[in-house]
Order: sequence, then C-alpha cells, then structure tokens
Amino acid sequence: MTGRAPVSALMLISLLVCGLAAGDPAGRETLELAALGVMYVGGQSTPLESTSGRGRRQTATSQTQTTGQALVHYLVPTEEKRAGRLPVIMVPGLGLTSTLYLSTPDGREGWAQIFARAGHPVYLFNQPNSPISGFGAGASDATASADTEPEASSGFMRWSNETVWRRWGIGPEVGVPFDDGRYPVEQIEQLYAAIAPVFGAGRGGTGVQAAALVELLEKIGPATLVLHSAGGDTGLEAARLRRGLVRAIVAVEITGSPTEAADVQEHFADTTFIGLFGDHFEVRMMQGRYDACKTTARLISENGGTAEVIRLPELGIRGNCHLMMQDNNSREIAELILQRLKH
Repeated sequence: MTGRAPVSALMLISLLVCGLAAGDPAGRETLELAALGVMYVGGQSTPLESTSGRGRRQTATSQTQTTGQALVHYLVPTEEKRAGRLPVIMVPGLGLTSTLYLSTPDGREGWAQIFARAGHPVYLFNQPNSPISGFGAGASDATASADTEPEASSGFMRWSNETVWRRWGIGPEVGVPFDDGRYPVEQIEQLYAAIAPVFGAGRGGTGVQAAALVELLEKIGPATLVLHSAGGDTGLEAARLRRGLVRAIVAVEITGSPTEAADVQEHFADTTFIGLFGDHFEVRMMQGRYDACKTTARLISENGGTAEVIRLPELGIRGNCHLMMQDNNSREIAELILQRLKH
C-alpha cells in the first residue's frame, strides 16, 4: 500500500453520497475521499490460554488468538487531491485513541479531516495496548488471577477525570478553566468518556508498539509522523528502526525527545522536526519535555537538518492545552503545521 487503500467503485460512491457526515460546520465543501476504513497491523497468532472453569467446552485442538495488533483508521483523499503528498500517521498519547484526531468534543473537524482536506492520506494509529486495538486477553486474565504476584502484574492504567485538569492544562484546579483556556470545557464529559484504559502502565516505546508502527510504515511508504505526548516514544523508536520511511516528525509535547548527539546524527539528522508546545507550564510538567525537544532541534540543525520548536505563546497564541488538536483554535494550529510541512 503506497498511501492508498484499495476501494471498490460502490464504496467510493457510498463515501461521496454519505460525505456530508465529513462536512465542516464552517461551511466548507464536503470532504471527498477515495477510501475510508480500518485495518490492523502488527498482529501475531499466539496460543490461547486454557478456558477451563469459564463455561467453554475444551477440545483437543489447540486454540490461538491474535495479539499485538494496532487498529488503524484511514482517510485517503482522491488521487487528484493527493497530488503526491506524503501520508501522515497520527499517534495519540497514553490513554487516548484515534478519537483525539477525528473530532473535537464540540463537534468540529479533527486534524485527520483537516490534513486529508490538504491532500494527505491520513492514518490514525491506536496503540496495541489500548482496548480499541483488541489486545490479547491472556495477560489481563493473569492480572485478575489470585495466583499472580502484584509485582508481576502489568495491570491497567487509566487517567482520572480530575487529574487531567491541571496535568493537561485545562485549568488551575478541577472544574475551573483558565481565563484564556481554549479547551471546549462545556463538553468536557466527551473527553472523560474518550479516555481509555491502557493495559500496562509503561509507555511502550519499544516492542510491539513500535513494531506495529513499523509495519504500517512499510505498508504505506515514506510518511510524516504526528506524535502526541507518550506516543512520542513509539514514533521515535519506529523512526530509529526505519529511518528512511520517516520524512518528518511533528512532536506535540512528546516524551522521549532524543538528546544524545550520536543518536540524533544516526537516526534523525535528515528528518524534518517540528516541536509544538502550548501554554500554562506553571501548572503542568512540560518544561523538561520542552527543553529536551529544544535540544533535539538544535542537534538536528547542527547536522544540517531542518528543525524548530514552536512555543505557541511566543507567537501570541495563548491558552492552548496539552490536547491542542481539540482546542478551539485547532484548525489554525493544523494549518500552521501544514505550512511548515510544505518546505
């Protein structure tokens, strides 16, 4: 697959007829796509643990299940609209899914549609340890078992609704938004409902997450990675593994920015790098990420690459939170990114 998924004529007609669903409240024309759907990458067959005691008949035939898979939503513009533009893979942060990029709590178009309107095939990557991807049940069964030692259990991680107010920069305390805050707090229950439990509390930048992302890169060819928060670990490791398939990285307040000169020179020197940060560092732990991202950009520039780190308040754009792709100026931020990806 090279930025285009196969699509039947009937499917294309259905997409165009139903395209009003992808329309924009601001009155923009219907988003016409050549393909829209889901696929899985990175899965492998593994033995299925015994189901004795759970009301299922046991047989002599060995049972298997698919594990390590990542669910990918894709939106592929028409060939005329694409005009050779690179695919864009968007990776959400820890506890978040592709809904982060598909829409906003107040019903505006997400970055996925905005980038597709600009002609980019868009692929939304859901981490294999998110329930939306359908991770294997064996490990979670062990977690629930009385025979499992606590320290041997990966367990589930989930953000609390209260934690995200300060941690993600929505407001100085629970229920109180910042005066200049741009998050649509009137619909914040939509954010709460979208936060998914994650199996295993680790960020998972290596292993099955990166392997699944590499498989996606190999299917669609060279691409731009849009990485959010802890999704940075997965994306950066995939870039190390397949340097030639990652042409640009948009780093939205990511973890894991490379700060070792040798690492940057070997894996990222010829990759366009755009770091992006919001506001209100005073109440959230962003300064360290920002400093690391600045180091990454400096090292890439010193090696002849193209890199910059954008702190939105320095452009006079204030109030953006950790989820800037859902803030009320998310379209303007997307267009800022798209302008830089043209160069």
